[in-house]
Amino acid sequence: DSLHLSIMPIQQPRPPLVIGGGGPKMLALAARRADIVGILPAPIRGDDDTDDAADRSPAALDAKLDVLKAAAGARFQELELSTFATFVLTSQRRRDTESLIGQRGWTGTTCEEVWAMPSVFIGSPEQIHEDLQARQSRYGLSYFVTSDRDLDHLARIIEHSPPE
Repeated sequence: DSLHLSIMPIQQPRPPLVIGGGGPKMLALAARRADIVGILPAPIRGDDDTDDAADRSPAALDAKLDVLKAAAGARFQELELSTFATFVLTSQRRRDTESLIGQRGWTGTTCEEVWAMPSVFIGSPEQIHEDLQARQSRYGLSYFVTSDRDLDHLARIIEHSPPE
């Protein structure tokens, strides 16, 4: 048996193309060809990839955005931009940030550096909402992608978000 739908989605001239990348070659390709660019912290090289705090810094994201802007040219404004995000809802921001630093092996990284990372959100629902707004405005990100493990945290953040 085959499935026949009476209504098919109309996506002209084609469905949106998503390309994710963390290095300059993939980001440049995504900027030229994709409709949606998934910005990764670092290039995917294999099973032994590390999670380096420097790859998550504001300067690292700025550099990736510069690559995208240069490769996309005028079409940069049409791109949707996304990145993976970590959400930690807590009333003990410093303690839980120090715990995350230890879990990730980010030796020599301060809490303040983590709080400035464009894709890491730690704090109360109000604090995270403020950080989301500030980072969307600062970096022009269309949306954040996260694990289903964060859904309970996100529901609480959304509940505490002020009305638009």
